[in-house]
Amino acid sequence: MNTLEIVFGYSCYHTMQESGISKNILMMNVLFNVGDLSNIDACKIKIPNQLCMEDKNSNFKQEYNIIIDNIKQKNKIRIWTGRNDIYSYLIMLYVCSIIKKYDYELYVVYSDDYNKDYPSPSVMRKEELKQLSKLEYKLTNQDINNNANIWENLLHKNSDLRIIKNGCVESVSIDYYDSFILNTLEKMGKIKMAQLVAKLMMDVYLHDIMYVYLIERLIEDGKINITIDNSIRYFENLIEVAK
Repeated sequence: MNTLEIVFGYSCYHTMQESGISKNILMMNVLFNVGDLSNIDACKIKIPNQLCMEDKNSNFKQEYNIIIDNIKQKNKIRIWTGRNDIYSYLIMLYVCSIIKKYDYELYVVYSDDYNKDYPSPSVMRKEELKQLSKLEYKLTNQDINNNANIWENLLHKNSDLRIIKNGCVESVSIDYYDSFILNTLEKMGKIKMAQLVAKLMMDVYLHDIMYVYLIERLIEDGKINITIDNSIRYFENLIEVAK
Protein backbone atom coordinates (compact mmCIF):
# COMPACT_ATOMS: atom_id res chain seq x y z
CA MET A 1 0.00 0.00 0.00
CA ASN A 2 1.29 3.45 -0.91
CA THR A 3 1.58 5.80 2.08
CA LEU A 4 1.07 9.55 2.01
CA GLU A 5 3.44 11.04 4.59
CA ILE A 6 2.25 14.47 5.80
CA VAL A 7 4.93 16.67 7.35
CA PHE A 8 5.40 20.29 8.37
CA GLY A 9 8.41 22.33 7.32
CA TYR A 10 11.24 22.06 4.82
CA SER A 11 13.62 20.47 7.31
CA CYS A 12 11.41 17.46 7.95
CA TYR A 13 10.44 17.26 4.27
CA HIS A 14 14.04 17.08 3.04
CA THR A 15 15.11 14.65 5.77
CA MET A 16 12.12 12.47 4.92
CA GLN A 17 13.19 12.47 1.27
CA GLU A 18 16.73 11.43 2.25
CA SER A 19 15.43 8.68 4.54
CA GLY A 20 13.79 6.74 1.71
CA ILE A 21 10.76 6.06 3.89
CA SER A 22 8.41 7.15 1.12
CA LYS A 23 8.35 9.06 -2.16
CA ASN A 24 4.79 10.21 -1.49
CA ILE A 25 5.47 13.13 0.86
CA LEU A 26 3.14 16.08 1.38
CA MET A 27 4.63 19.17 3.00
CA MET A 28 1.94 21.30 4.64
CA ASN A 29 3.40 24.61 5.78
CA VAL A 30 0.14 26.35 6.66
CA LEU A 31 0.39 28.37 9.90
CA PHE A 32 -2.81 27.36 11.65
CA ASN A 33 -1.50 28.65 14.98
CA VAL A 34 -1.92 32.34 14.20
CA GLY A 35 -4.48 34.40 12.35
CA ASP A 36 -8.02 34.25 11.03
CA LEU A 37 -9.56 30.83 10.31
CA SER A 38 -12.94 32.10 9.09
CA ASN A 39 -12.22 31.24 5.44
CA ILE A 40 -11.07 27.71 6.15
CA ASP A 41 -13.62 26.10 3.81
CA ALA A 42 -11.88 27.84 0.91
CA CYS A 43 -8.55 26.41 2.13
CA LYS A 44 -7.29 29.86 3.07
CA ILE A 45 -6.35 31.61 6.29
CA LYS A 46 -5.29 35.19 6.95
CA ILE A 47 -2.06 35.64 8.88
CA PRO A 48 0.08 38.70 9.69
CA ASN A 49 2.17 39.79 6.71
CA GLN A 50 5.37 39.57 8.76
CA LEU A 51 4.82 35.83 9.24
CA CYS A 52 3.93 34.95 5.66
CA MET A 53 7.17 33.74 4.10
CA GLU A 54 5.46 31.86 1.27
CA ASP A 55 2.00 31.29 -0.18
CA LYS A 56 1.87 27.85 1.46
CA ASN A 57 1.66 29.54 4.87
CA SER A 58 -1.88 30.73 4.21
CA ASN A 59 -3.20 28.90 1.11
CA PHE A 60 -3.51 25.13 1.11
CA LYS A 61 -6.02 24.16 -1.59
CA GLN A 62 -3.42 22.09 -3.43
CA GLU A 63 -2.50 20.21 -0.25
CA TYR A 64 -6.18 19.59 0.52
CA ASN A 65 -6.72 18.14 -2.96
CA ILE A 66 -3.73 15.83 -2.55
CA ILE A 67 -5.18 14.47 0.69
CA ILE A 68 -8.56 13.88 -0.95
CA ASP A 69 -6.92 12.19 -3.94
CA ASN A 70 -5.02 9.83 -1.64
CA ILE A 71 -8.22 8.97 0.20
CA LYS A 72 -9.92 8.16 -3.11
CA GLN A 73 -6.92 6.04 -4.12
CA LYS A 74 -7.25 4.22 -0.76
CA ASN A 75 -3.66 5.06 0.20
CA LYS A 76 -2.53 4.96 3.80
CA ILE A 77 -2.23 8.43 5.33
CA ARG A 78 0.28 9.13 8.10
CA ILE A 79 1.02 12.41 9.87
CA TRP A 80 4.34 13.27 11.51
CA THR A 81 4.00 15.54 14.52
CA GLY A 82 4.96 16.13 18.15
CA ARG A 83 2.66 16.57 21.11
CA ASN A 84 4.24 19.94 21.89
CA ASP A 85 4.66 21.15 18.30
CA ILE A 86 1.74 23.50 17.70
CA TYR A 87 2.45 23.75 13.95
CA SER A 88 2.28 20.08 12.96
CA TYR A 89 -0.20 19.21 15.71
CA LEU A 90 -2.78 21.65 14.33
CA ILE A 91 -2.27 20.14 10.89
CA MET A 92 -3.02 16.76 12.43
CA LEU A 93 -6.26 18.12 13.91
CA TYR A 94 -7.22 19.65 10.57
CA VAL A 95 -6.58 16.39 8.72
CA CYS A 96 -8.69 14.57 11.32
CA SER A 97 -11.60 16.83 10.38
CA ILE A 98 -11.21 15.69 6.76
CA ILE A 99 -10.75 12.03 7.69
CA LYS A 100 -13.93 12.13 9.79
CA LYS A 101 -16.00 13.35 6.84
CA TYR A 102 -14.69 10.56 4.63
CA ASP A 103 -14.87 7.89 7.35
CA TYR A 104 -11.26 6.97 6.61
CA GLU A 105 -8.23 5.72 8.55
CA LEU A 106 -5.38 7.85 9.85
CA TYR A 107 -1.99 7.02 11.34
CA VAL A 108 0.17 9.33 13.46
CA VAL A 109 3.78 9.29 14.63
CA TYR A 110 4.91 11.51 17.52
CA SER A 111 8.53 12.64 17.74
CA ASP A 112 8.36 12.57 21.55
CA ASP A 113 7.59 8.84 21.46
CA TYR A 114 11.12 8.38 20.10
CA ASN A 115 12.76 10.99 22.32
CA LYS A 116 10.82 13.02 24.87
CA ASP A 117 13.13 15.99 24.24
CA TYR A 118 12.31 16.12 20.52
CA PRO A 119 9.57 18.76 20.09
CA SER A 120 8.92 17.84 16.46
CA PRO A 121 10.12 15.52 13.68
CA SER A 122 11.91 18.49 12.10
CA VAL A 123 14.79 18.10 14.59
CA MET A 124 15.34 14.43 13.74
CA ARG A 125 17.94 12.82 11.46
CA LYS A 126 16.96 10.42 8.68
CA GLU A 127 17.91 7.28 10.63
CA GLU A 128 15.85 8.53 13.56
CA LEU A 129 12.86 9.10 11.28
CA LYS A 130 13.17 5.51 10.12
CA GLN A 131 13.06 4.31 13.73
CA LEU A 132 10.18 6.65 14.51
CA SER A 133 8.17 5.23 11.60
CA LYS A 134 8.00 1.95 13.54
CA LEU A 135 6.20 3.72 16.40
CA GLU A 136 3.16 4.73 14.38
CA TYR A 137 -0.22 4.85 16.07
CA LYS A 138 -3.48 4.12 14.28
CA LEU A 139 -6.09 6.55 15.50
CA THR A 140 -9.36 5.02 16.64
CA ASN A 141 -12.66 6.43 15.43
CA GLN A 142 -13.01 8.04 18.83
CA ASP A 143 -9.56 9.63 18.51
CA ILE A 144 -10.48 11.05 15.11
CA ASN A 145 -13.83 12.34 16.36
CA ASN A 146 -12.24 13.94 19.43
CA ASN A 147 -9.56 15.63 17.33
CA ALA A 148 -12.11 16.82 14.79
CA ASN A 149 -14.20 18.27 17.62
CA ILE A 150 -11.17 20.12 19.00
CA TRP A 151 -10.57 21.53 15.53
CA GLU A 152 -14.19 22.68 15.21
CA ASN A 153 -13.93 24.38 18.59
CA LEU A 154 -10.82 26.23 17.45
CA LEU A 155 -12.68 27.39 14.34
CA HIS A 156 -15.60 28.55 16.46
CA LYS A 157 -13.43 30.58 18.83
CA ASN A 158 -11.16 31.81 15.99
CA SER A 159 -8.73 33.54 18.34
CA ASP A 160 -5.61 35.43 17.27
CA LEU A 161 -3.33 32.66 18.55
CA ARG A 162 -3.45 28.94 19.31
CA ILE A 163 -1.05 27.24 21.71
CA ILE A 164 -0.37 23.90 23.39
CA LYS A 165 -0.51 24.10 27.16
CA ASN A 166 -0.24 21.04 29.41
CA GLY A 167 -0.89 18.81 26.43
CA CYS A 168 -4.03 20.62 25.34
CA VAL A 169 -4.61 23.02 22.45
CA GLU A 170 -6.01 26.35 23.60
CA SER A 171 -7.28 29.51 21.90
CA VAL A 172 -5.64 32.62 23.38
CA SER A 173 -5.09 36.29 22.61
CA ILE A 174 -2.05 37.49 20.68
CA ASP A 175 -0.52 38.96 23.85
CA TYR A 176 -0.44 35.56 25.58
CA TYR A 177 3.37 35.31 25.53
CA ASP A 178 4.04 38.97 26.40
CA SER A 179 4.79 38.37 30.09
CA PHE A 180 6.94 35.35 29.27
CA ILE A 181 8.99 37.40 26.79
CA LEU A 182 9.33 40.41 29.09
CA ASN A 183 10.24 38.34 32.15
CA THR A 184 12.87 36.42 30.19
CA LEU A 185 14.37 39.62 28.81
CA GLU A 186 14.35 41.22 32.28
CA LYS A 187 16.43 38.33 33.62
CA MET A 188 18.87 38.42 30.71
CA GLY A 189 19.36 42.19 30.70
CA LYS A 190 20.40 44.18 27.63
CA ILE A 191 21.15 41.58 24.95
CA LYS A 192 20.94 40.94 21.24
CA MET A 193 17.47 40.15 19.92
CA ALA A 194 18.86 36.89 18.50
CA GLN A 195 19.98 35.82 21.98
CA LEU A 196 16.54 36.42 23.43
CA VAL A 197 14.86 34.53 20.61
CA ALA A 198 17.19 31.56 21.10
CA LYS A 199 16.39 31.44 24.81
CA LEU A 200 12.65 31.70 24.22
CA MET A 201 12.76 28.89 21.67
CA MET A 202 14.51 26.65 24.19
CA ASP A 203 11.75 27.18 26.74
CA VAL A 204 8.68 27.24 24.47
CA TYR A 205 8.96 25.79 20.97
CA LEU A 206 7.85 28.41 18.43
CA HIS A 207 9.53 29.48 15.21
CA ASP A 208 12.04 32.30 15.42
CA ILE A 209 10.00 34.56 13.12
CA MET A 210 7.03 34.15 15.44
CA TYR A 211 9.04 35.33 18.41
CA VAL A 212 10.46 38.24 16.41
CA TYR A 213 6.91 39.22 15.48
CA LEU A 214 5.82 39.14 19.13
CA ILE A 215 8.93 41.07 20.24
CA GLU A 216 8.32 43.72 17.60
CA ARG A 217 4.78 44.16 18.92
CA LEU A 218 6.24 44.85 22.35
CA ILE A 219 8.71 47.32 20.82
CA GLU A 220 5.84 49.13 19.11
CA ASP A 221 3.93 49.20 22.42
CA GLY A 222 6.94 50.79 24.13
CA LYS A 223 7.51 47.83 26.46
CA ILE A 224 10.86 46.90 24.91
CA ASN A 225 13.57 49.34 23.80
CA ILE A 226 15.78 48.56 20.81
CA THR A 227 19.06 50.22 19.85
CA ILE A 228 19.18 50.25 16.06
CA ASP A 229 22.60 49.97 14.42
CA ASN A 230 22.19 49.92 10.64
CA SER A 231 25.71 48.53 10.17
CA ILE A 232 24.71 45.13 11.62
CA ARG A 233 21.97 42.59 10.99
CA TYR A 234 18.63 43.56 12.50
CA PHE A 235 18.59 40.54 14.83
CA GLU A 236 21.98 41.56 16.25
CA ASN A 237 20.60 44.82 17.61
CA LEU A 238 20.46 45.21 21.40
CA ILE A 239 17.13 45.18 23.20
CA GLU A 240 16.07 45.64 26.82
CA VAL A 241 12.92 46.00 28.86
CA ALA A 242 11.72 49.62 28.82
CA LYS A 243 12.02 51.31 32.20
